[in-house]
Amino acid sequence: MYYPLKPDNMDSIVSHYAREGFVVLTEVEDAFTDEFTNIVAHKGSLTSQEKDLLGKSGKIDLSPEQIQALKRIDVTSELSNLCLDVIGDILLKLLGPIIHTSRDFHFQFKKDNERREILKGYSEDGVEIQALYGIHNEFTAARILVSPSGLVCWVPLNTYEGCALNLFPGTHRRGLLTNRWLSKNEIGRADMGAPVKYYPRRGEIVLFHFMTMHGSGTSHGQNPVDGIRASCDIRFFPFCGIIDSEPTCLVANPIEWIRERIDQGMDEVLLAPLNETLAFYGERIKSENTRQHSVLSWAEFIRHWLAGNEQEALEAIARLVNTQQGFDTLESYQKRFTQIQLYERPFSTLGIPVPRQDLVK
Repeated sequence: MYYPLKPDNMDSIVSHYAREGFVVLTEVEDAFTDEFTNIVAHKGSLTSQEKDLLGKSGKIDLSPEQIQALKRIDVTSELSNLCLDVIGDILLKLLGPIIHTSRDFHFQFKKDNERREILKGYSEDGVEIQALYGIHNEFTAARILVSPSGLVCWVPLNTYEGCALNLFPGTHRRGLLTNRWLSKNEIGRADMGAPVKYYPRRGEIVLFHFMTMHGSGTSHGQNPVDGIRASCDIRFFPFCGIIDSEPTCLVANPIEWIRERIDQGMDEVLLAPLNETLAFYGERIKSENTRQHSVLSWAEFIRHWLAGNEQEALEAIARLVNTQQGFDTLESYQKRFTQIQLYERPFSTLGIPVPRQDLVK
């Protein structure tokens, strides 16, 4: 689960991520965490003393005005470039040669004795900064669908033994289990097994798959741990025609790179974002014998939806969704997923045509 961020560990990092749905990277350069800390301090108008405490014990009080300012923080070009410098080689292997970086990132500031629980996603009151998160996957918990192969980079700003990040290993390989956020007393029905509790340490980052079930945990013992956990999360996606942002191309000939990679054989979790890119490009996809609940079914949905094959698109969703162990009806997913729209920006950035003008928002 823990791997120093070094080139020699690349294969192990990729393998663990594909198998378990997450990986913890250690020995991350200070400049990476420092940049998130600096942006949060600037956005929240923290004093130098508060900024110092933020990276240590977190024992500071945020005013309502600061909480409002920190609800969503814009990703600067400098931060985006730094992320690609630090984990770009990993993103290339996990998501493919064309990457979208989220326009904003989330800041979280959680006490171990917190009792509020978020079950409806982000709101306008800023309570999500401090309340614990219910169990969810990143893909369907969001208001706007992007890609189930997306990836979260979770960055601890301090070291803290309370308020763990709970991650459920292997759930990204079991299909979509929920179309909403779940309270902690609901999750037993899905038999997701015991979570891995990650207790944050400054200088580490966690990468986890958009279909990995996760949520906020608490401390080791009965008594709450003093202090506050401070963290940020930023998200990355493979090429996605349903997100209004400019992608970054990491190689000179992305489709050729994808074809060569596919020909080498790979795990379905690593193949899925490549197939998704090919689907948006209008390129051929090899999709024989896709297993039930595989994330590969999303690319099949995109391919059929763009071709106007509505019934085949609905069938692809049915293969992705796990209604046997999950919580929501197939119809709820199909209704939501078939309302997707396209944006011109990702296509025009790469100089390729939008596959369906009638779907452009």
